[in-house]
Amino acid sequence: MKLSNFYRLSTLTVGLSLLVGCSTLITNPHYHSITRSTKSERLTDEVRSYQVGWLAQALLEPQARNVVARKLAENAPELAVAGGFNMTDAADVSIAAQMMTDLATGQLGSGMGSNVGAAVFIGASALSWLSGDGSLKTTNVVLLPAEFDGQRLDTADQAKATAQQLMVERYGSAAAQFGYSFKCEYSCDAFPSIYRMQRKTDTDTSRFIYAADDIAVYFVDFEIVTPEKTQAVDSLAAGFNVEWRTHFNNDAAIYLMQSPTTDEQGQVKVIPTENMDAGWTIAGDNSFLKTDFGDAVLREVYTTPYMLYGTANNYPRVAYYDGVVYQYVLNSTANAFNKVVLPFHPVESAHTAK
Repeated sequence: MKLSNFYRLSTLTVGLSLLVGCSTLITNPHYHSITRSTKSERLTDEVRSYQVGWLAQALLEPQARNVVARKLAENAPELAVAGGFNMTDAADVSIAAQMMTDLATGQLGSGMGSNVGAAVFIGASALSWLSGDGSLKTTNVVLLPAEFDGQRLDTADQAKATAQQLMVERYGSAAAQFGYSFKCEYSCDAFPSIYRMQRKTDTDTSRFIYAADDIAVYFVDFEIVTPEKTQAVDSLAAGFNVEWRTHFNNDAAIYLMQSPTTDEQGQVKVIPTENMDAGWTIAGDNSFLKTDFGDAVLREVYTTPYMLYGTANNYPRVAYYDGVVYQYVLNSTANAFNKVVLPFHPVESAHTAK
């Protein structure tokens, strides 16, 4: 009998603990922020879905990428006019070395002429080999023209420095817009680097369900390349002649940790690890990207045609690019990014969360 009473008491204690725990969790603004509902609408521009699909191709399966390349090839004349470049001139996109035979054009059915058709065909094949099976959960891409902000990018070192500066400037600009400081804290001369985004004392974040006061941004080092075999496809997707791009997949990774672990001096703690190429990492709450504030920050960061961030780790699965958040459900279809996630309105949901 005593044993039975013990089990009853234990069950009751656990049950009450769960109830209290769940109640606390449900009323927690952080919890409500990362479980918020989002609204989306159908993307009516199918060609745009192919462009985003190609730029975020690391998230797609190989066959889907091949179809995306074919679709971009079929729409190359219109995309070239919109982007202000001539895709029928191989020299214009530096793809002379990629030329194949008319057979490639026949396979693509593009009607563009053998030169461009062949280049797109090779690009599709190259990306199928380079990008894996579509199982990646995140992708970070930077694409640059031959000239950026009035400066010629003649070497990979120049292009890499420009790409790094662009990434830092985009995050710094977003931080400033929301009333946060943004300063480098570790390894400031070159990536990998740690930057810190902190809320200023007079900043009002009440329009968000939850906004972290302190976020560490870890920029990973990366390789930047001339996309010889994919230049034609990259240019069609981006809408400008892509001269340089970060290496494929998730090479230019960016990690954001809210409430980061700090050392005795109050600096973001650098933690040794063999799991990162740099030999070190950072720790903290990695749910920043799932919060309503995180979403707002990323929307501002990626209001540019030169950077894209895509993730399958969150719901909905999205790509932030050129001021729009594109959603995908299946990564096996060419027009996977066929929805647009609408901006969240925290004020409306913040009232219901209380």
